This record gives sequence, C-alpha cells and structure tokens, in this order.
Amino acid sequence: MKEESELILDNAMYKIMQDSLNSLPIGVTITDIEGKIIYTNNAEASMHGYTVEELIGNDARIMAPPHLWKYLDFEKLHKMGDWKRKTINIKKKWRAIPCPVNFYRDKER
Repeated sequence: MKEESELILDNAMYKIMQDSLNSLPIGVTITDIEGKIIYTNNAEASMHGYTVEELIGNDARIMAPPHLWKYLDFEKLHKMGDWKRKTINIKKKWRAIPCPVNFYRDKER
C-alpha cells in the first residue's frame, strides 16, 4: 500500500499531466481496453461539439461514423503496435470532419 506522501506525489503528477494535456491545441483521448473514454481534453471535446463531461464514460466510437466502426480486442491492438492513419470523424450533430488518428499502446501491458 502506498504511503501518504507517495499518494500526494501521484496526485500532483496527475494534475500536472492533466493541465498539460488540457493546454494542447490538439485533441487527446485516452480509453480503457474496452474503448470507453477515461480521459479527453478540451480541444478534443470542442472539435467534436461535446463537453469533456459528455464524452467521459462513452465508447470512443461516439466520435466516428458507424460505417467506420471496427472492434479490435486488446490482444489485436497490442500486436499491431503504434500506428497512424487519416480518417473521418463526426461532430455531435453528424457533421464530418477530417481527423488524423495516432494510436500508442501502453507498452507496459
């Protein structure tokens, strides 16, 4: 179990990371292995016509047109490694927007 000083340091580092990501002009979204959004920054939410609070907990596919949805399980994603592609995403009101996607896996898992 972590000591109180370690928890305070972890919380401080999390706040620094969150503030840094929120200051970026590019969209950043982090999902769990099920594809549920656990973090998104203000730029990502804004470009898709949502608030951060509206996106947290939703499937990341909420930002993509259904005809582009693909299910990739954790093992397949991990084997693919890091990748980049250009795609079309959608805004809240179903307006298409061009979107580069960069996928970076957690190499610790």
